[in-house]
Amino acid sequence: MFKKSLKQDYIIFSLACIFIVSLIYGVVIFHQLKLLKENHKKLAQNAATQIANNINNSLDYTNNVNLVLGNQIAKTGGKDLNYIYKLFTDTRNHHDKYKDMFSWSLFDWVDRNNKQLVNSKKGIRKNPPDMSMREYSWKAKVKPWTLQVSFPTLGNPSNEWVIPAGTGITDNNGKFLGCWMGLPDYN
Repeated sequence: MFKKSLKQDYIIFSLACIFIVSLIYGVVIFHQLKLLKENHKKLAQNAATQIANNINNSLDYTNNVNLVLGNQIAKTGGKDLNYIYKLFTDTRNHHDKYKDMFSWSLFDWVDRNNKQLVNSKKGIRKNPPDMSMREYSWKAKVKPWTLQVSFPTLGNPSNEWVIPAGTGITDNNGKFLGCWMGLPDYN
């Protein structure tokens, strides 16, 4: 009888130990999965923050470049297309030299009638395309000297998906001269 009771106690003790070890193991696994999920969430948040910061920095830099170059265009009244094209060429040369810093490589001058008169790759346009379908074109007239971003679209003349953005340029009297537009370089 004593042996039978000892055997039963041993089985109960063994089952209790297995249950306790399984419970502890389950709690540890649950805790590790919870930590893993939290770490993935933090990594995703950090990645999203970095992406947002990169986009903001690129837009801020672009806006600063547009303001400097826009002021140079405003001094000429926006009519000297050769000067504007040279400005584009110099800017593209600067871009090639400092490609890591300069994110916008393709530039347009769109006049107050929404015609793309100058393109940094095509030069002075003999048959300027109408750019009035681009959001930045009309937003730039409403809020000149601020960077206006349009929805992604097929670029003109690149025919690649781009996010066009432009800054409206006015003369000293506030008369709208046109829009200095930049396209990001994703190459």
